[in-house]
Amino acid sequence: MVSELLCTLVAAVSYASNLPGTPEKNESHAVSALPNSSVNVHSNAEEASLNSSENSLILQSDEATSAYDYGVTVDEYDCEGVLFTVNLSMTYLGHTFDLEGISVQVTLYSTLDEESGNPPHDGGSGYTGTYGNFAYESHLDYPWLNWSIYAVFEIRAAGRTFEVSPVTGGTNILIGQPYTLEIYSWDYPGPGHRVSLDLNVNADYGTPDRFTKSLLACHWLRLAEEVALEEFSMPDTGVDGKPISFWYVADINWFGLTSFSHYWFGGIFDEGWKKPTTMFHEYGHFVQHVMGVYPMDIIDLFTEGLPSHKRGDDHFAERSKPLALKFAWSESWAETFSMIVADLCSNHLSDFSWEEKSSPLDEFAFYSDLSFDDRSSEAQEQAIVAFLLDLYLGDEFGLELGLEGFWNATVLSGVKTFPQFAAYMYAAYQSWRSRIGDSLSYHHIAPEIVIAYLNSRDTMTITFKKNGSSVLPPDVFDIAFLESSGYERCRLTGIGSSRLAPNALDEDAYNLVLTEQEMNIVRTSLGSLEACYVSVIGYQSEEPLSGPYWSAFWFVSLYQGTRRLDASSFGLPESYCPEEEVTTMSLPDDTAVIRRLRCGRIQEDWINLSPRREGHGESYFEVCFQEKTYEHLEISLSLWGEREYLNPSESVAVIEYSTERNPDEDDWELARDLLEGEGMQTDRYAPGTYVIEADYCSFRVRVESRPFGTDNKGRVSISNVVIS
Repeated sequence: MVSELLCTLVAAVSYASNLPGTPEKNESHAVSALPNSSVNVHSNAEEASLNSSENSLILQSDEATSAYDYGVTVDEYDCEGVLFTVNLSMTYLGHTFDLEGISVQVTLYSTLDEESGNPPHDGGSGYTGTYGNFAYESHLDYPWLNWSIYAVFEIRAAGRTFEVSPVTGGTNILIGQPYTLEIYSWDYPGPGHRVSLDLNVNADYGTPDRFTKSLLACHWLRLAEEVALEEFSMPDTGVDGKPISFWYVADINWFGLTSFSHYWFGGIFDEGWKKPTTMFHEYGHFVQHVMGVYPMDIIDLFTEGLPSHKRGDDHFAERSKPLALKFAWSESWAETFSMIVADLCSNHLSDFSWEEKSSPLDEFAFYSDLSFDDRSSEAQEQAIVAFLLDLYLGDEFGLELGLEGFWNATVLSGVKTFPQFAAYMYAAYQSWRSRIGDSLSYHHIAPEIVIAYLNSRDTMTITFKKNGSSVLPPDVFDIAFLESSGYERCRLTGIGSSRLAPNALDEDAYNLVLTEQEMNIVRTSLGSLEACYVSVIGYQSEEPLSGPYWSAFWFVSLYQGTRRLDASSFGLPESYCPEEEVTTMSLPDDTAVIRRLRCGRIQEDWINLSPRREGHGESYFEVCFQEKTYEHLEISLSLWGEREYLNPSESVAVIEYSTERNPDEDDWELARDLLEGEGMQTDRYAPGTYVIEADYCSFRVRVESRPFGTDNKGRVSISNVVIS
């Protein structure tokens, strides 16, 4: 059975190697249909011949239009200046839409030429326009009596870079359905005469035939082609100057395959021709081939079993590591391309009543709602796709490449596996390493730090989840130590899994205790720094080595008595309070009273103050410790965004402290004026850190501004606080 499949594939490859290139596009006139003909055609399963009466439409002319002035002088009775137009549309699932970018070939016949034995006239070729229009103007010049001309339009299921055809008897047949428009000399009033055909192919009518299936598949491929050519700037030369030939088999199920695409040919099985995301996905593989980043060849796909797969599979379980990494990346990129096409072409998809379980537009929700498990890894498609969609959508992890950035990073970078892509991202977007780590940890690809702290013996314990595949789990780790700016100061390398001890409280986590010798290396490298960030970097050592995968950065103090409090530590609700609210926070060795106004926790990671709203004008976040006196304070904060409208002329933004545990208004001392100089950072993912060295029992951030409008503006975002 496998040999039969390979023979069939070889035959398809042999056929495709002889396919003609996409014909050069000629200029055509885009015109609106006049009401001189309106024909709804359901095509026959077999191609009709030129002389078929079913396809020959003799159309009577209306009054000549003066809308077309071609600047030529012609005899009143010749046929020069006849404008033949086709307006092509399709009905599917009850929705009618124009078929754009569909290949049209025109041949012009005349009775006079036939009588004299002259060949027909090649009218050129092109593609339907924005509204499914294609027009051809006759330049034939005949005597004024006893002639008729036939314009034969061959509608082909092909775009600029692809063709669609069925498989019949093992041979690909590119369907070209001819439709004929005819005019006689006695019906022709002069130049500018128009003969129009409104052609609607109805896929809801009975059982769709080969031509209808081909056109529907062609429509989906055309949407993908438009994104690749216009949004991603893919060249339209195809591979080796050839388009891809998509062929489909609706009545054969080869080993349960649903679809398969290679640059020589594309297979669409199991009625995939009517599934947009399937077609988008398969065209995505062709894009990879055109750009030279498809990582496998045909031998790779069959040497380790059939190329069938599910997006939730851990490919390490069924393929060698080299092939699993290439296969997972290729499929993930094609799937992400499919999601991007669905997003950008949503206006083409939203009006259909889908006969599938869900609309193609619902696929984003599938990936955003995933729960990741021990199959999720660098070799699992859905984990990689979810991360790539983070980069495209710019979600809560603060990652957004945009279309051009996504294309540059995933294609123009030349990467062919996910480890290569991760290494590229860390190098090209160094300031994003913590955010990338946060996303990759969530998607179960990179390690995740649970906690890291200094021990009483002046060593360090780092508790983290390894994540990754359960078949080939990460087994080598580096520990990177970084400044607050993200600059790497020190790295401990090559830490094996044998040094990890299971964590007693979390069965998925492990403890790594750094030795005194390692800590001496760290302290020497960090110099006078009293705090730093730590990241665990994971690798899988089987050849080829995969990684690095950075965890998100974790703040660690390098001296005793220091406590880091992030936005969630204070237990605030996710809302701005219009009146002052008072809560308490318990620490292991202290209690704090928290007073706040127009202040709350936003999106888990920030405490926001927002004074600039009608009826308000003031906001504060105040923390008063009831047991201990502290002498070191760090507050990391920024503006929420670039348009918060805080300026020194009408606003106040300050950090203040007090030696009183419940201070009155007169007890506060100014520590920092946040608006002086260049003001605050505007990127909340890269906040500024303000350090205050003074004895204090209380501190607060206070913002005042002119109240205006109904939006929450003047937002100051606190990301974390360090006390000691």
